[in-house]
Amino acid sequence: MDPTADDARALARGASQLAALSQPDVAAVVASLPRRPGSTASLTEVATAAGLDIRAVGKAVARGRDAGVLRLEGDAVGLDPDGADRAVADLVARTPLGAALVERPELRAEAPYGMVHGVPSGEQAHALLQVVVEQLPREEMTEPQVTALLGHLGDDPVGLRRALVDAGLPWRTPDGSRYRRQDAA
Repeated sequence: MDPTADDARALARGASQLAALSQPDVAAVVASLPRRPGSTASLTEVATAAGLDIRAVGKAVARGRDAGVLRLEGDAVGLDPDGADRAVADLVARTPLGAALVERPELRAEAPYGMVHGVPSGEQAHALLQVVVEQLPREEMTEPQVTALLGHLGDDPVGLRRALVDAGLPWRTPDGSRYRRQDAA
């Protein structure tokens, strides 16, 4: 899949947030903020807690705000409650599985970061496995090829491959050496 302009913008937003958080003064400001959602602290309180002078705090807050990590309301600074969530959601929606799950919101919790963790189980397992198998190419593949592709969709590609076979989703030769999506026949 070739990256689009939207992909580039989403990656740039995520990179901007990581870059801002990697700066010691921005990290010190974030670390000095109260942990309760929606809470704020004055710039003076942040300066004292972070051990920075007020000008350094102002510059750090500006960098964090521009990156979508911090919000500033008058003299109060806090974490941007949507900034990181938006950036993560944008990035996840650009993964192969995340893009497929955009149309299946009931399954997003099963692969929250565009990856299946472990082997799916529970009432949504079969539906998730169907979405996973749809990510495979239509041509016949070897077992190592299938396993490698599933490694891009989950952290246990062998377990995922076995779960797909158990669910009867891919066609497989009796010796298990060749696989193909059922809809590709």
